[in-house]
Amino acid sequence: MDKNTIIGLVIIVLILVGYSWMNRETQEEYDARIALEEEQARIKDSIDNAIQYESADNTENQGDSIVEITTPIGAMSSGTSVATNSNAFSDSNIYSIVSTKFPMIDPKSDSIWFKQKYDSVAHSIQLTQESLQQFGIFAPSGIDSKNEHFTIENDKIKLKIASRGAQIVEAHIKNYKSYQDYMNDSTETVNSIQLFDEDSTTQNIVLRERQPDTRLLPQEYNTADLNFVGSEIEENSIRLRASTNDPDKYLEFHYYLDTGYVLNYDVNFVGLDQHITESTLDWEMKGLSTEKLVTQERTICGIFYKCQGDSRDYMGETGSDAEDEFSTDLEWIAFKHNYFSSMIFMDGGFDKKGAELEVVVDPSSKKYTKQYIAHVNISKQLNSHTTVPLKMYFGPNDFEQLSALNMEAEGIINLGPSIFRAVNKWFIIPIFELLQGTGLSYGLIIVLMTLIIKLVILPLTYKNYKSSAKMRILKPEIAKINEKYPNKEDAMKKQQETMSLYRKSGASPMAGCIPMLIQMPILFAAFRFFPSSLELRQQSFLWAEDLSAYDAIITWDAYVPFLSDIYGNHVSLFTLLMCVSTIFYTRMSSSQMQPNQPGMPNMKVIMYLMPVMLFFFFNKFASGLTLYYFCGNIMNMGLMWAVKKYFIDEKKLETQMAEKSKKPQKQSKFQQRLAEMSKQQQAKQRARR
Repeated sequence: MDKNTIIGLVIIVLILVGYSWMNRETQEEYDARIALEEEQARIKDSIDNAIQYESADNTENQGDSIVEITTPIGAMSSGTSVATNSNAFSDSNIYSIVSTKFPMIDPKSDSIWFKQKYDSVAHSIQLTQESLQQFGIFAPSGIDSKNEHFTIENDKIKLKIASRGAQIVEAHIKNYKSYQDYMNDSTETVNSIQLFDEDSTTQNIVLRERQPDTRLLPQEYNTADLNFVGSEIEENSIRLRASTNDPDKYLEFHYYLDTGYVLNYDVNFVGLDQHITESTLDWEMKGLSTEKLVTQERTICGIFYKCQGDSRDYMGETGSDAEDEFSTDLEWIAFKHNYFSSMIFMDGGFDKKGAELEVVVDPSSKKYTKQYIAHVNISKQLNSHTTVPLKMYFGPNDFEQLSALNMEAEGIINLGPSIFRAVNKWFIIPIFELLQGTGLSYGLIIVLMTLIIKLVILPLTYKNYKSSAKMRILKPEIAKINEKYPNKEDAMKKQQETMSLYRKSGASPMAGCIPMLIQMPILFAAFRFFPSSLELRQQSFLWAEDLSAYDAIITWDAYVPFLSDIYGNHVSLFTLLMCVSTIFYTRMSSSQMQPNQPGMPNMKVIMYLMPVMLFFFFNKFASGLTLYYFCGNIMNMGLMWAVKKYFIDEKKLETQMAEKSKKPQKQSKFQQRLAEMSKQQQAKQRARR
């Protein structure tokens, strides 16, 4: 070879190598081609399996179609022609498949039968493609089939699980009843309460499949659409599996119960590390009404959650609400019913990114309280076998049970803001639990608890009554000061002289307010404690059949505008007694007020108007709460009478005040400043004249 020939060959080789290099298949293109080949192979395998099934059964059921065997759509008419969207299966491909699989059919002499087989194969191809598009690698589990139900249970809870989506569709808590069952089931055959039903709940995991081309959005598949097959079914555990064409690749839900109210819920990703990139749990539920009045029940229902490092928070108690911004990852999420909760949590918590919580209220619904919605990310870095260990709690809002979870879940019991919660936790609840040990009825426990609380705060009550007695003794003197300075421009003088009278006699207008302010947290803490107390649920006392609900002595069915909406269609006797006793107590405690003092007549009107407002406000509240307030009023009146009669001698007190007023009094710095301000005010008034 001469030199030119060698150079030419080298150039040709370089051109070929360069051309091959420039047109080489990128990794993304290679992955896409492999994925396409796998998809076509899955399609062909599915069709071959269906045709083999039909061919084996052909001698007995020659009129059956593939559609009848593999789909729920039903047999197609002989004149129906179904086109396929797959480029891999043209008309000639289908013709060849039918001719190969059914050689006994002559396309010419048996044209009708051949056409049926042709249409069946074409339809199977189309359904297989649609299944692959909708369910991806889980296409074998996407074929519609009968929705089976399984049950697992222990001594505390009973759960119903559907094969469609492997969802928990019913949760029953044993040894509790709904209000309707409590009132109607005289034979006590019903021994559980249901939190939600199959029509009102969705438990779905959104799976995002890895795309060969990273520029494309991941394809999403919903486990709620897949059919799971149950295995290893025992009384307290079950495994449900969604299969693929590869037996080494599947998604498995493993539910198992130990003792108590906690369900272990493992999501096992086996061989899916090259297919699934992300997974999101979507949990939606409508809570079934379990109490006497659904409208009152709604005021306590909501979503409670805890972010890592923070205290628990809640939303949706007062109405519809939504939240999608969280400071840290979510440690747990609870759908709070009234006295029960459905909660989910996992080791490490849920990623705050993408987390969404929502409460939706339908005021017209009598069956459901609220709709709860939670979307949380449960993604993990998948390997050949990855488990996402979830846990769920279906149980009562019991302080001891929730505390045992060791993640501050007892915060689900809403005992009020910080100061009221502290009063409940360290004062009211210990007294209540102490009295529980006596074995008395809960109505008597409330009465005794009220008495103990009143005795504990008796020193404050005594100080309040003593201050009231002093103010009552000084009433004539204060009236004289008001007559002496009737004009507004003399207000400073009147105030100065009044303060001087208080100082000399040892009385203080604020002395009675401070004890009342100290008692207010106890009143508000009780307002939160009794409606949240699980122990009072379905406990009767006197005429009240359930201390956790209102005690109706009169009811009516007719809707009365405004009255039915605000007050209700019943009269609560404990609420009525509470309001009447409040009026009498107000009358006793306001006897020291001065009717001729500016503003006091209006104050008395407000004080007497308050019980009327409470009559409307508390009519739907728990009878245990109104019983507590009623007993408190009765005891307050009794204590007031006893203190006035046996502990406070007003004549002796008046003598002591008179003697004290004769002694020289040293002015405090505040009083000195007040006197100086009074002098300056008087000087300005003289200057104007």
